Amino acid sequence: MVSRQWRHLWKHLTLTCPYLVFDIPNIFRGKYNQLVVENEGKNSFPILVRRFSRQCYIKRVNEFLELYSGKKVDSFKVAFFLDGECTEDIDKWVRFAITKGVEVLNLQLFRGIFESDDNLHVFPHWILSELNSSTLKQLSLHRCLLKPPTDFNLFCHLTTLCLSNVVVDSVFFWHIYSLLVCSLKASP
Repeated sequence: MVSRQWRHLWKHLTLTCPYLVFDIPNIFRGKYNQLVVENEGKNSFPILVRRFSRQCYIKRVNEFLELYSGKKVDSFKVAFFLDGECTEDIDKWVRFAITKGVEVLNLQLFRGIFESDDNLHVFPHWILSELNSSTLKQLSLHRCLLKPPTDFNLFCHLTTLCLSNVVVDSVFFWHIYSLLVCSLKASP
């Protein structure tokens, strides 16, 4: 028997945790851990894509974020089969994380069986500008499109930028590269 006073304790602990991970085991329960581990190294998870509903995943993440009562989010990770068709939801999640002062943002957008790389999610760099955020220290993107304007300077606070299967706008790439070279020359 458990005291009635403890009945809702789990909600408070879960809904204020500063480390949010929205992946298959956390959204669809831990019983899928082994399935994820077995298919993790593949760019396309053919077995997993058939088992999980994109709409169900999005609904569960949205429901959790509506109930979230923490004041700060230190780390925010999304790992699922999402693409440009889910832009509105992904952008809403990124906005949520940024407004909560996130320092580590990780978007792992996997490719499903019949999905091409033509419909990539465009990383919403404008949200950083709108919120004038400087808390973001680490950004990790997988299967996204990154194309901020060359005068975009809110990545200057990043200590880590990890890009995997990301399409980067060529003009922005050369701008970042030139900044990196200049900073390396300036350091002793």
